[in-house]
Amino acid sequence: KSLPRYPIEAPDAQQIQILDYIKEKRDEDKIPTKGDLIQYSESAGLPFIANHDVEDKGKYRLLDNHIIHPMREKGYIEVKKVGRQKEISLTKNGEGTLRAFRYMIMNEE
Repeated sequence: KSLPRYPIEAPDAQQIQILDYIKEKRDEDKIPTKGDLIQYSESAGLPFIANHDVEDKGKYRLLDNHIIHPMREKGYIEVKKVGRQKEISLTKNGEGTLRAFRYMIMNEE
């Protein structure tokens, strides 16, 4: 008798890179903000931002639509408003997902 198969939907590679970045910051005792994520995404050339020519507000919208909303829905991250900034942190689920799918970004480092 074989075990039942459960499909696991892998996050896209850029989401894994963001999870990895959030974890790196946490390891440095820092909590990244949306602005930090945009700066990182631009420097890393992540497609969700690199493939669009937009102004600052547009970058936040791209971040929300491609990274923040989907990863929040899947329970990978939490967003906490602190003053005017929004801090992004990993959940237990996000940490597990990063551990499971980190191989997707290993060859890019």
